Amino acid sequence: MAALISLSACSSGNPTESGSAAPGDGASTGINPGIEVSQEVLDAASAEGTVVVYTALPDEVMGRVVQDFGQRYGISLSYLRAPSGTVAQRFLSENSAGAPVADVVSVAEESFFQTELENGTFAELSEEAFPAMAQYEDDDAFIFNAFRVSTNPYLIAWNTDVIPAEDAPTSYEDLADARFEGQLGAPRWDASLSYPRVLDFFSNEFGDEWLSDFTALNPRSFDSVVPGLQALGAGEIGVYPIATTTYLQPLLDQGAPIGTLMPNPTTGYSENIAISSTAPHPNAAAVFLNYIMSEEGQRVVNGSTSVSLLPGASEVELPEGYVTPPVSVDPERTAELYSLVGVDR
Repeated sequence: MAALISLSACSSGNPTESGSAAPGDGASTGINPGIEVSQEVLDAASAEGTVVVYTALPDEVMGRVVQDFGQRYGISLSYLRAPSGTVAQRFLSENSAGAPVADVVSVAEESFFQTELENGTFAELSEEAFPAMAQYEDDDAFIFNAFRVSTNPYLIAWNTDVIPAEDAPTSYEDLADARFEGQLGAPRWDASLSYPRVLDFFSNEFGDEWLSDFTALNPRSFDSVVPGLQALGAGEIGVYPIATTTYLQPLLDQGAPIGTLMPNPTTGYSENIAISSTAPHPNAAAVFLNYIMSEEGQRVVNGSTSVSLLPGASEVELPEGYVTPPVSVDPERTAELYSLVGVDR
């Protein structure tokens, strides 16, 4: 079960009770002054003292964010980490009950923010309120009152102890080959609004027959990428078709026997972040989102594993042949795609 957690942020000064860096006790002074929020907002955020984030970003990423943000601002950051669908459902449920908890929400599904745009669920973005927005020339950085915090291209990943080198996949087309029967993993295709976009990509690039052939090989189903990759690392499956470096890196750091291929073409997803219009700590939320938009924040979030839309703020770029997914796939098309992969809804 997802849990709300508060992590300590290391500091050269004395930590507050929450463990984050305290203002004036060794915490730095935020980000580049030219793109910092107003002093009035900074003072109000300091008085609020905390910001609560509901997110689908991995714990490894959020751990870095908590530490860096706390050092810069002395504001405690608590977060709930869960799959995007769970995050969205919990956030909306709490708001509907008149008991909002989250200040900031981050999920991979642009269609969630598109739907909630009409409901005024998230605060509007403007350069006046968020000066760091001025750095972005790419119009795709902002969508439906949300900011695209990172983009994650999909890789093919396989367990090198399970799949011999001569049988390793060299393309997505290979994954419909009979040699992988009983060795494949896949997400539960109806577990997230992001997955119909993946199926649409597969259908458009490789044909409906490929989807049917892949499904006929009986891939083991997982609720999300995390348990799928954990099973891959443990050798319970041989191949996982839509891995990302962000989620793979912790396994690779632990020495898991995993090989990877960046297919051409491939697709992926973006993590999107916005401030709740009912945020209990609106000023701290504004400071946090502006920080996430800054080069400093983008480097912390993306590092060497995902792509920033701010040039030079990440160590990787989108691969050749990357296909940007649509915001959503219409219900009729989604039903067609589900039927091809054996989803009965």
